[in-house]
Amino acid sequence: MSKIITQFESRRLLVIDDDLVTRKAISMGLRRQGMEVFEAAGGFEGLEQCKSATFDLLIVDMVMPGLCGEKLIKVLRGVEHYADTPILVMSAESGQASKNEAFNAGAVDYVVKPVHMNELLHRVRVHCELQERRRQVRRYAEDMESLAKSRAEQLLVADRLTTLGMLAAGVAHEINNPMTFIAGNAQTLEQQYWPIIQNALQAVAAGETPESGKARYILEEMPGIFKSFSMGTTRIRSIIQNLKIYARDNNEEGGSCSPAEAVRDALLLAKGSFNIQPKLFVVVPDDLPKVAIDIQKLEQIIINLTVNASHALEGRPDPKIEITARVDGKFLALRIADNGTGIPEDILPKIWEPFFTTKPAGKGTGLGLAIIREILDKAGGRIEARNRREGGAVFEFHLPIDIAPEESPS
Repeated sequence: MSKIITQFESRRLLVIDDDLVTRKAISMGLRRQGMEVFEAAGGFEGLEQCKSATFDLLIVDMVMPGLCGEKLIKVLRGVEHYADTPILVMSAESGQASKNEAFNAGAVDYVVKPVHMNELLHRVRVHCELQERRRQVRRYAEDMESLAKSRAEQLLVADRLTTLGMLAAGVAHEINNPMTFIAGNAQTLEQQYWPIIQNALQAVAAGETPESGKARYILEEMPGIFKSFSMGTTRIRSIIQNLKIYARDNNEEGGSCSPAEAVRDALLLAKGSFNIQPKLFVVVPDDLPKVAIDIQKLEQIIINLTVNASHALEGRPDPKIEITARVDGKFLALRIADNGTGIPEDILPKIWEPFFTTKPAGKGTGLGLAIIREILDKAGGRIEARNRREGGAVFEFHLPIDIAPEESPS
């Protein structure tokens, strides 16, 4: 009750009465309780004050010249703010008919004149407390509605992510089988059969027959073909591994890696997905401390951010991507910046939401940044995005530096 009384003391009240003596006596009594009290000498004046300001409770005389209390209450009940504001009616009439008129108009209480101040204060306190309770219930209902909506959205996202994970795992499995067959046969061809074929072709190439030119051409081209086989199967293995990363539960802990190594490997994989060939400025020294995250997850983060940066650079005359790293206390900060179009400020807070994307249909899933943030959260890191003053966007993420346990004395 003390909490309500404290809130009651800060309430704004309006006393509307054409009788000066009654109006002043009530206002003075309420002000002594610490309330902020305003006065109006009639119905029209009270209505004007209600239009220009808001009040927590109204005390209205029933009988006034011009706009009477009954009509004033009916008008106020049609205004959104005053639809449920407590309105107490005062009147010298003690009959039931007058009370019915007041309650039918929308009054919540009825006080007979002459007004006893203690009684009025008690009624005002009760209605202020009830009003506060109604507001608390309304806020609670709104919070519950918002929470229910949020939970429903989270469940929908979780269901989509589960479905996507199952799909990714299935695709990875289906790709892996023929890829293993191709890679195995290519290796067998290069290591076992090519030396025999090479010797035969060299004998043909040494002669001056019509087939000699073809043999020399094959001898020159085959090393590059074998290299392409190797690079292609390596790339497919990387794609399969990334699909498995997307599919598996990221609750796994442990692992550490070199930031420089992760950046090098990630760029080798990411370049194949660049729509353009931007200038790359990489300053990630080899002597930086290791970070506490699995290298495949770190590569996934870097690949996603650099590929996104390349997409933002399309159409730019001098596209650039800068990748830098530095030690920041117990964390390592890795920064990926571009000189592209930047991110609209109204969209910036939404980019981490699952399935949110500004790319055309079929060009992006809207999952990349959401997964990146989830990976970093579980690794004890964080990420932020902002726009550069000189143009373009910056993504900077922090990862804990891996602290190797001290070796126990032998």
